[in-house]
Amino acid sequence: MNSFLWRLTFRLKKKSYFVQIALFFCASFLMILFVLPFIFLADQIVSESTNEPNINWWVGIIILVPLIETYMNQKLPFILMQKWNKTKGRYGLYMLLSALVFAAMHCYSIQYIIAVFPAGLVLSYVYVFYSKNPKIAFWSTTIIHALKNSVALLALAFEK
Repeated sequence: MNSFLWRLTFRLKKKSYFVQIALFFCASFLMILFVLPFIFLADQIVSESTNEPNINWWVGIIILVPLIETYMNQKLPFILMQKWNKTKGRYGLYMLLSALVFAAMHCYSIQYIIAVFPAGLVLSYVYVFYSKNPKIAFWSTTIIHALKNSVALLALAFEK
């Protein structure tokens, strides 16, 4: 697994920043395909939330939530794990723990937790990918998260 991530990282580093962001954004949606069967199974057991999006949702979910969640789910765990010698440099472990925390924070329903876990993996990988420059790591992860939330809210708005 580690060699795959290193090869992927090496190839992605050769691409332009905007191509990297676009690829990570697309990957965050493609990863959901792996968990769709579990989401449909869980949907049979747990009913969906019926909250209607409004203007406060748009501002909060597109701007504030990505900022707060990137700090809590990617930046803070990364900093803490790099300070502790036993976990320093263990990026695979960081990505797994970061994605688990990310998914646990989205406990609206079981299918939602399952659906956001792959997105958490992608976001944690993005943070590791740009970790040499913490500002770029934070803002790149936040931008992808905000774009993902924007698409989700637009889908909800046009669904009704």
